[in-house]
Order: sequence, then structure tokens, then C-alpha cells
Amino acid sequence: MLLVAGTAARAFDFSATCPSGQTLRYTITGSTVSLAGLESGSGAIVVPQSVEHNGVTYAVTSVAMRAFFYKSSLTAVVLPEGMTSIESMAFYGCSALDSIVLPSSLRNIGTVAFGETAYFYDPTRWSDGLLMVGDYLVAIAATQVDSLLTLPDGLVGVGNDALNGCSRVQRVTLPATTAFLGDRAFYNCTNLDTVELLGTSAPLLVNSPFEDEEEQVHFLVPCGSLAAYQANGWATLDVSEHCTGNDPGDDPNEGIDIAAADGLKLTTSQGTLTVSGTRGHRLTVYAADGHRVATAAGDSRLTLPSRGVYIVVVESIGTWKVVSL
Repeated sequence: MLLVAGTAARAFDFSATCPSGQTLRYTITGSTVSLAGLESGSGAIVVPQSVEHNGVTYAVTSVAMRAFFYKSSLTAVVLPEGMTSIESMAFYGCSALDSIVLPSSLRNIGTVAFGETAYFYDPTRWSDGLLMVGDYLVAIAATQVDSLLTLPDGLVGVGNDALNGCSRVQRVTLPATTAFLGDRAFYNCTNLDTVELLGTSAPLLVNSPFEDEEEQVHFLVPCGSLAAYQANGWATLDVSEHCTGNDPGDDPNEGIDIAAADGLKLTTSQGTLTVSGTRGHRLTVYAADGHRVATAAGDSRLTLPSRGVYIVVVESIGTWKVVSL
């Protein structure tokens, strides 16, 4: 038997002319519609916020999977505010697509939604190994990113599988503007151990952004925001507050022997850090470059790898700077 691979016909409920003149197909999904594809026309497409059919006005809230799969006649697309999702491979293979405008309302960008497009292959669109579409990270060049990865200010979201396979990355810092993290966004990031989030509002987790890494990654959130994160889908993750302003002072020598807070005491001597008074709270030790070097549950005596300044985070109590001489 000969099996021939092909693309199944995509179902749709009706067609309508969009503001830029092309005819687009739509699928009704309750009180909204999903953009199902291009029926006729070419060039630059402006998708409307809403569309009318049989006397009913529907908001256009998503682009369906493979909606514009290999539509080589598409050169540009503008998606409307109010749209929340672009499904996987929605614009995959649009070889002439080199201009993409996305709304700030998106909360999901599917795997390789813009793969194999002119935009994807344009080297000027890439910066420091990152491919951004507007304020969204959609792909990385795994061999070009640093082990300490800081995502750009203004980032709204990370697309599904965007950092998949980024084994070089050990620590990621996400700006306060981050609103969502896509499914499997950090999958197979085998050396990732710390994610610092600068926003007090918890980003939406789309399914499992840290699939297979949840047991190894520690999440740092701003002081006073732990409860908000736990209440918004982060309760099963290893999250603690990173409270600034509790450092012993600008002079690192002040960190040699610290009576910290509520009976907590930190002492360094001959390359060993002794922590007592934790009341059973988890503690994490970071090197000055942000790399996690040790963790422990409760009062501990830890060997530090070398001389230098370290940051000690004691969950629910605070953050301190110490020095190993």
C-alpha cells in the first residue's frame, strides 16, 4: 500500500472580505470566530477585529492551526487587538511573509507559528540569538545565547517551544511586563536551574512551560509577591521571594558573620557557610554571576566552591550577601 502525505482540507463556516480586500475564511467557536485561512487574494492582509455573518457579529479571537500553511502569496499580516491565540504552524511556510504586526492581547503563540517564513530567515530580525515578533519571543538560536539569559524589557510573552533545546542556558531573567509563558517554552533546557521573574503579577502558564525541568528549576519572584504567584498557577513550582534591601551593606566584608532576622544567623569561615535559625525554611546560595551553587532544607553547613561574594536566599525570610575569604 502506498501512503501519500498531504494536508487535510480545513473546515470553515463562512467567508468574508477583510479591510485589505482579500476573502478570509472563518470557523464559528461559540460567540467568537477563529480565522481559518485565505480563500482568495494575496499580498498584505489586515484582519478585522470582528466580522458579521447572518446578522451576528463575531469577535475574531484566534488564528487556527495551519490556517495559512505554505501560502506563498502572503507578504504581510496585521492581527487585531482582542485576538488571544495563534495556533501552531498558523503561518508556517509563508515564504514571502516578511512583515508581522501582533496585538498586545495575545496569550498564546503556537509552535513554529511563523516558521519557514521570510521574517524567520531575515538575519536582521534576530538579535543576540533571539527572534522577536513585536513584543513576543518566538524562537532562539540555541548556540548563540549566553548561559545567563535576560529577556528584553517590554516582553509580553514567550511562544510555545520558543527556547526548546536551549541547553546552554542556566539562568533566565524575565521582565516585569511578561504576561504569559507558552507550552514547553523551556522544554529540554537541561542545564536551566534558576528563573528570576521581575513582575509582581504572575505570568499565565500555558499548559507546561517547564515540562521535564520543573524538579530542577528554582523560581525567584519579587518580595511580597509569593502569594500572588501561588494563587495563579505557580503553587506546584519551587518559588521563593527574592527580597532586596536586606543585604548586610555595600561592603561585602560585613557578610562574614551576620545576625540576620528573627534568630537567623549566617557565618562564613574557611570556605564554609553555616546557616542557623532557618526554622526549616529552604535556603539557596547563588554565586555573584547568578548561578545557583547550593540548596538545603533548613539549618545547614555548606562548602562554598571558592572565595568570593555569594547571595543567600532563605525562603519566606529574606536575602543576604555573604563573602567567603
